[in-house]
Amino acid sequence: GVMDLMAECLRDGGLDMRLFQVLGEAPEEAEAVIEAGVDKVFLTGSNATGLQVLGRLARLGIPSVMELSGDDSVFVRPGADVALVLRALRFGVGLNNGDTCIAPKRVYAPPEMARLLEGESPLPVIEASDEDAIRMAGESGYGLGATVFGKEREATEFARRLNAGVVVINDMIVPTADPRVSFGGRGRSGFGVTRGPEGLLEMTVLKTIVVRRSRWLPHLDPRHSEDAALFSGFLRCLHGGTLAIRWRGLREMIGAAMRRKGSR
Repeated sequence: GVMDLMAECLRDGGLDMRLFQVLGEAPEEAEAVIEAGVDKVFLTGSNATGLQVLGRLARLGIPSVMELSGDDSVFVRPGADVALVLRALRFGVGLNNGDTCIAPKRVYAPPEMARLLEGESPLPVIEASDEDAIRMAGESGYGLGATVFGKEREATEFARRLNAGVVVINDMIVPTADPRVSFGGRGRSGFGVTRGPEGLLEMTVLKTIVVRRSRWLPHLDPRHSEDAALFSGFLRCLHGGTLAIRWRGLREMIGAAMRRKGSR
């Protein structure tokens, strides 16, 4: 299978094969590994499968990245290359017979573009304004991928408004296969990312080490009656809405600090 081929490539590249184990297809094998204890689980599958696995992981306190189902929409903007749109749609619905997580499901377009796409288009074309298209696309709750066709600058601005983890502009599906491109969904499509720099970070665990070098540690001293005034002045000095308020805060802070020092 594909994973066995990957194992061969990693072995030929010098990887210690104790670090890479290919499991069988039976769900019981994965369940046994999870029960035995793992640091993190990356799962690609349906939303239903993801929820089942999440329940098991939650009980064990194991973090995860979930790449789940998609329900992708295509948005055609004014001025888009109609010939390109049609070529991409045919490719998208035909790739693996449409059995891909980011296969296109429907097309949204303003009236003038919808008329150009009707009849040839292999997917339903829905006439909609920008707001309606964004709203309808989001009603499914899935947010894996989306595609936008149009002039690059305007299409990019529109893409920022979409609730999708990955948006491809003026192409379909293939750019997401680039290992430099981080990939992940939102909502019912899961969470976390794989691939790209963010995907590598998902496979790390942050540890924070803090060293205190200063010998001035007033927070360790017993409480003082001037502490409230000291902190009140400090907050006004930093966050006061006007210079006058900040100046009063500075004076309050200095006065409280002097009284605090003098009462020792």
